[in-house]
Amino acid sequence: MLGQDHKLSVLLFVARHRDQAFNLGDVSDWIGARNSSSVQKPLKDLYECGLIIDAVTAPTDRTRAYVATVSSMWAAAEELYASLEGDEPHLF
Repeated sequence: MLGQDHKLSVLLFVARHRDQAFNLGDVSDWIGARNSSSVQKPLKDLYECGLIIDAVTAPTDRTRAYVATVSSMWAAAEELYASLEGDEPHLF
């Protein structure tokens, strides 16, 4: 759809976790991706668009964490997913 197998799944993950910090591993685990690298590009795209930003973490934390910004994109992702698959994730 948007050029990436996991793009919609990443959007849905962020939409459903937009009130908490998350990292690459959290997204990969939720999607059921075989490796984290498959969600790096979709996360990078969201970051570059300003839809997610760096989360404030402890200086000793070696994992990059993100938080969602306020956007109507998250409701649109939920609506798009519901129109394609239903209410619960059947992830790609």
